[in-house]
Amino acid sequence: MSDIQDAVRERYAAKALVMAQGASCCDSSCCGDTGSGMNDGYSATELASVGLDPTASLGCGNPALLADLRPGERVLDLGSGAGLDVLLSARRVAPGGHAYGVDMTDEMLAVARENQAKTAVPNATFLKGTIEQIPLPDASVDVVISNCVINLAADKRVVLREAHRVLRPGGRFAVADMVALAELPPDVKRSLDQWAGCVAGTISIEEYTTALRDAGFKGVDIEITREARLDGVDGAIASAYIRARKDSVIGSLDLACSLSEAEAALRRTEWAAVEASPVERTEREGGVEATYRAGPELRGRLERLLELERECCAGARWELREEGDLLRMSISAT
Repeated sequence: MSDIQDAVRERYAAKALVMAQGASCCDSSCCGDTGSGMNDGYSATELASVGLDPTASLGCGNPALLADLRPGERVLDLGSGAGLDVLLSARRVAPGGHAYGVDMTDEMLAVARENQAKTAVPNATFLKGTIEQIPLPDASVDVVISNCVINLAADKRVVLREAHRVLRPGGRFAVADMVALAELPPDVKRSLDQWAGCVAGTISIEEYTTALRDAGFKGVDIEITREARLDGVDGAIASAYIRARKDSVIGSLDLACSLSEAEAALRRTEWAAVEASPVERTEREGGVEATYRAGPELRGRLERLLELERECCAGARWELREEGDLLRMSISAT
């Protein structure tokens, strides 16, 4: 574990011990507490639904609301802390969905599991791990959320690549985080204490956008929600809502399709059920390949959709082949 991870773990382990004793952890060192009330965003109704209050969050927003979660989806919270966002997400994706939380701090995991027991939310799982090495398989979740945690990572590019890896094609990235609006002094950047307090680890909007795009995300949107200046520190930071998406199987290519806007919307809906289930996806220059578990129902859907695509999209070649218990669909530009 790096020095930065050690500093973060120690600070949040101490906060978890305070929480376990029933006290609020939110003092001036909270990620969301910079004197501007950044950790609001939860309605009384949704807090009542899990029997918790805002002190259960150390964040700077409400990513569960930002993500527009839907029943049946699988959602992952990076750095889940006391579990508030996981439990709220679990309520939103029920019935049929599931919420996962990943945290590296044993003390926080204990608090989160205790909160889950109190709220009796069955469709949630808290996993021990780091956000740089998420303990979930590829393409296993529909949505990745996080609440003021990614800025704590020393290498945010690794975290964003991991988020992209675990998202299914067409999956959504929706996080609340801190960003730098003005460059922080070098001594602050070097301070491990400031790293653990969500200050020194902030990067600019431009850096965040580039890192997301380099990880493979599309449609990056960063919305500043509240700006803050810190006493005795030059520079400025802000809380932000950050959205992006992972390309769908057919969204990787810019194809000349003859469908109208309404027809294309219907076609995307038809593809959504298929795109939720690939076991592997590879992308190359001018093409993409998706691998599925063979089955008569899935094969029938794919054959029908590929026939429709061949009729309307002159700019691509669509192929489907069976290899043992796998179906391989390839799309390439002609």
